[in-house]
Amino acid sequence: MRSLGLVALGSTLPLRSRAAAWMGVHPKHAAACWLTPQETQGPFYFNPNLDRQNITEEKTGLPLRLDFTVIDENCTPIPNVLVDIWHCDKDGVYSGYNQPGGNTTGQTFLRGIQVTDAGGVARFDTIYPGWYQGRATHIHFKARTSQTTYVTSQFAFPESMNGAVYATPLYVGRGSNPTSNAGDMVFQSSTPQYLLLDVTTNGSGGYNGTFTMGINAPVRTRKNTWGEMKGRYPSKTI
Repeated sequence: MRSLGLVALGSTLPLRSRAAAWMGVHPKHAAACWLTPQETQGPFYFNPNLDRQNITEEKTGLPLRLDFTVIDENCTPIPNVLVDIWHCDKDGVYSGYNQPGGNTTGQTFLRGIQVTDAGGVARFDTIYPGWYQGRATHIHFKARTSQTTYVTSQFAFPESMNGAVYATPLYVGRGSNPTSNAGDMVFQSSTPQYLLLDVTTNGSGGYNGTFTMGINAPVRTRKNTWGEMKGRYPSKTI
């Protein structure tokens, strides 16, 4: 089930990035960066064209603020990139599909699009996701323009954080996720390289997560790129 993009990662990374991967370095600690591994889109993607930072639609769960930083292979931040995210609710259910756990056809919770700012950052306000049978806790994402997708992938959460969250009153009814990161068909590691969210408590009962996404794309500097994209690819905000 792992994508060819990940299987062939060593052959697709630039030389400096390959060295970084072998040494396990992080862009915070070294000049060399990597390309984020491609992973399966999964069965629950659709694009509702929702340009919004807050994607919760009043879904209950512990607050999670996500900051994505999009960089190139030289660690240069890339502005004006569209970042899509989508994930399940605290009960393991996605919006927009008839699935085990419920029929949410026509609903759009926990999905949205943001554009990276001058520092290459796109921010979302959401909730800590739950889990469903057979998968580790995760969030899906894409980086793209209106016409080109640079990467489709997903990130995992630290096991210790999952354990703490799933013991809280909002989540304890379903218990711990029986599928670990190491046992997951996508991540297959307790700390999957380049696909693990950095997440900390925010001191107010919620969490802050940061994720760096490396893509093979030119640095965009035009101020009107997002406006042009909207014109070609209309969005709606709710």
